[in-house]
Amino acid sequence: AQALYNAAFASFELKEYERAEAEAKRFLDTHANHALTADVREIAAESQLLRGQYAAAAASFQKLATDFAANAKKTAWQLRGATALY
Repeated sequence: AQALYNAAFASFELKEYERAEAEAKRFLDTHANHALTADVREIAAESQLLRGQYAAAAASFQKLATDFAANAKKTAWQLRGATALY
């Protein structure tokens, strides 16, 4: 799980957003209930946003905020979702 997270994060940091999203999907396909799931979904949503997939990014951020409502990043995700729609 950690290796897949690292791959997604590294790809994101290198601005390889399509690859970051693909790595995030690989993580989620095999570790959907892992402690890093919210972080990986955030990488995927940010990648969508930065690739211009605004509707998908907005939906991803909204689902993230809903599914992880107790997370301290909830408000930030809601704002990112709104940014995607702007």
